[in-house]
Amino acid sequence: MTTSTRNDLPGSGRLGAALRRSTFGAIGLTLRLRGFRVMGGEALRTAPAPFVIVCNHAALLDSILVICAARRRLAICGAKPVYFSTAARRAAMRLLRVVRVESREGFVRDCGALLARPEPILVYPEMGRNPDGLGPFREWAAQVVLDSGVAVIPCYIRGTTAGHDRRRLRLVVGEPFRPDPAADATSLTATLRARIEALATSSDGR
Repeated sequence: MTTSTRNDLPGSGRLGAALRRSTFGAIGLTLRLRGFRVMGGEALRTAPAPFVIVCNHAALLDSILVICAARRRLAICGAKPVYFSTAARRAAMRLLRVVRVESREGFVRDCGALLARPEPILVYPEMGRNPDGLGPFREWAAQVVLDSGVAVIPCYIRGTTAGHDRRRLRLVVGEPFRPDPAADATSLTATLRARIEALATSSDGR
């Protein structure tokens, strides 16, 4: 069983939207005052929905950084059932608009439903956190993109991976692109990784 993608789940509605705006507005301001910088963030703020954001994932903070940079409604796909195991965790997941993930089939279906609204979504191709650097990519994110035919915006977060200077948080946003029509999930997954790795290299020293 996977999370419903009805309009009231996760974290939708006027009250939820107002709470998110005020919460992440305050968090974003605090982060910027503490040195957080976004390179190329206009694409996240102005690209027409729907689209898929793909990014490395080293820490729970990553999702908050992307939300604050985008300054728009988006859903995060997704999190393991353990993150919904208590009332406090479910409230946090609702605020972040995180979709619960239990299977590849359900994940692809729920992502497709969100994109059809249309709504941007954030997917971590590693399908989990890797604090020490980029881990293996699964093909789930690529399958969502291929099934929906939407654009992809690659991103790289510097500062949350082990060994990085956490006082220099950076989100580097790449150019939106659409995959080659001849691509399959395997080749597109390789392309996603290459684009994210290129952003990682370009962020060195920034």
